[in-house]
Amino acid sequence: MPLNSNIYLVNFKRLIVWLLPSPLRKARHAAFAGALVAPIVTLYNQFISFRNTCIYRLTITPQVFSLEKLLNDKYDIADRRIFIRNADEKDPLPLYMKSEEKPVALYTKPEQVPVVLYTKAETAQYGVDFIVVVPVGLAFNETEMSSYLYLYCLPNMKFKIVTQ
Repeated sequence: MPLNSNIYLVNFKRLIVWLLPSPLRKARHAAFAGALVAPIVTLYNQFISFRNTCIYRLTITPQVFSLEKLLNDKYDIADRRIFIRNADEKDPLPLYMKSEEKPVALYTKPEQVPVVLYTKAETAQYGVDFIVVVPVGLAFNETEMSSYLYLYCLPNMKFKIVTQ
């Protein structure tokens, strides 16, 4: 917030009465002046709404708590069940044929060495940086939520939206 945020607060009804000359400070004259000022009051209200929106947007940062606040304010204002967790990063395991004679190969059953294979998206090289967990009963548009996240998170961050 700016140092003096009250600078934008204007009470137009009081201002109209103050600016009317003393002999004209009657209800009928004040109502007429209020009708003349009504378009300015409408523009003022739109300006204050725009200013509050800009201040809110400036408070959102790429930090996890801030992104969670953004998503919960937009999609789950009452229960605030949307949260962000880190993605599991696994090192990729290169696979080779026996004929290639490389260091790591697939093992057979008698060798009893467990080998876990991961998809390309699950590995640290190509995976996601964080996962947005949305509750099952919550109605949301995934494209819209992704666009909000792309707007506020860092450009090199990758994410996935999961319903749980």
